[in-house]
Amino acid sequence: MTTVLHLLDTTGPGGAETVFLDVAVGMAGRGFDPVPVVPGPGWVWDTAVARGLEPVQLGPVGRFSIKFVRELARLARQRKARLIHAHLLGSAVYGGLAGRLAGIPVVATFHGLTDLRAGDPFRLVRHSILRRSVDRIVLVSNALRAEVLARTGYPAHRSEVIHNGIDLTRYRPGRDNVLRDRLGIGPEEWVIGALGNVRPAKAYEVLIQAAARLGQLSRPWRIVIVGDTTGFAHTADLSQ
Repeated sequence: MTTVLHLLDTTGPGGAETVFLDVAVGMAGRGFDPVPVVPGPGWVWDTAVARGLEPVQLGPVGRFSIKFVRELARLARQRKARLIHAHLLGSAVYGGLAGRLAGIPVVATFHGLTDLRAGDPFRLVRHSILRRSVDRIVLVSNALRAEVLARTGYPAHRSEVIHNGIDLTRYRPGRDNVLRDRLGIGPEEWVIGALGNVRPAKAYEVLIQAAARLGQLSRPWRIVIVGDTTGFAHTADLSQ
């Protein structure tokens, strides 16, 4: 059975974290031994265990940890891993270096531009490690691919776009009034749903500003936003 280390430097919840788990779970039934490597307890760890995975707690200490790189490479050798699949830039950097030490290829998936911020004083070093140590990168959209390649200088021929998918065995079209009943939403109301952590990068103010124009409709409507609001202090100007 082929062992793959799945590397993530966050504890969730979030979109990247969900894809991280979905990929690992999906590989488990296809002749692979997925080993999720996460920095500590939290939503990712609990969900991994609940979905039948056996995560390993291993994470960097401080801004940059050579010790973590060595421990990750040692884990790869102990588990006889054939590949490291890293998610997000931080994990890609660590995974790339560990992959070189362990002598195995590394694939990195980028889910957005959040950790490619221009103000990062170490961005040039990170980008250099990405180009030299990561064998392939996967982007979840064409627009993201263009932006990541432009910012990092990563070779285009070593990049691929794979859009996020939906597990149709878990999510199927159909009417379910449980949420409507819980929120007191009438059967004739239109419901506009948005799922994602409430962060500035999600630009929810655009949705709210657009929704403000729906006041002209005669049919009642409601917006339902589902996501973590921890640390969010952004408000939208609805005066326009």
